[in-house]
Amino acid sequence: ILRERKFGGNKDMLDKIQLLGADLDDAMRRFQGNEALYKRLLLKFPGQAANLNAEVYFEKENYDKALENVHTMKGLAANLSLSNLYDAYSEVVDLLRSGKYTEAEGKYLAILPIEEEYNKAILGE
Repeated sequence: ILRERKFGGNKDMLDKIQLLGADLDDAMRRFQGNEALYKRLLLKFPGQAANLNAEVYFEKENYDKALENVHTMKGLAANLSLSNLYDAYSEVVDLLRSGKYTEAEGKYLAILPIEEEYNKAILGE
């Protein structure tokens, strides 16, 4: 059962991302109750995620660039209160920083389907 919220407009998108792991109470605290701003930034997430895909950098063994992109995604997830994505990206960042590149790549690839579910929910697919 979803917690009651005081959201207007597209509740469907917000309900979906909450089910995926977004902490909407935290989001509203971060955005000082400005739901319109939150939604506007949330709608940018799929494009930002596509531009910051680190898979190619893992394949090229360019771990510095992979770290840069994953760290940026971690920040985006934190700012949007996408809690489970934040936690997953944090783990990948820690693995990259400790030189555990194979493990980091595996964890990163496991995040992509979850990220895609968020994208679908946000874009109404």
